[in-house]
Amino acid sequence: MTSNDTIIALCKQHPVVFVDIETNGLKTDTNILEVGCVSFAPGELLSSEEGTPYESLVYFDGEPNWGAFSVNKLDPEELRLSGRPLATVMKEYFDISQDAIVVGQNVIGFDLRILSYHALKCGYALQHRGVLDTQLLSRARLWLPSYSLSALSQHFAIESMPTHRALADVRATVSVFRHLIGMA
Repeated sequence: MTSNDTIIALCKQHPVVFVDIETNGLKTDTNILEVGCVSFAPGELLSSEEGTPYESLVYFDGEPNWGAFSVNKLDPEELRLSGRPLATVMKEYFDISQDAIVVGQNVIGFDLRILSYHALKCGYALQHRGVLDTQLLSRARLWLPSYSLSALSQHFAIESMPTHRALADVRATVSVFRHLIGMA
């Protein structure tokens, strides 16, 4: 397990990007519907509350998975009218996250798997400095009945509760991460 001192040292030396996506399903090739990030310059995570936010809806005109849409509350019509091309969003995410430490809730098992697949389809090979998964960190450090982002937010009494929308979930993840490494 990585110590808090090691994690803090890495956050001082390298950019850190928190990421979350909303999708139309759980498979690797599922459609990405929304991408949210908050990026921090080296050392900024330890001193800045906000970071630099990024949020984008992705164009979607396929068949909605109503189970997924009932969770993330996205509107298929809004995605069709206001969503941006996936290639554009992948380029922007590539530029934000390249060579950064990427942090997220279940980011290894879900978000990066899907982002990497779609980035490659758009011509971008994602290369991150490292990856920290708050779900895995919390499992190694806490004994809780659930390690969901909602359960962790409640455990740490975090004000910015997750909503299954990308940027709101990223903000909750930033708070959870700060608690997990003793910075909150």
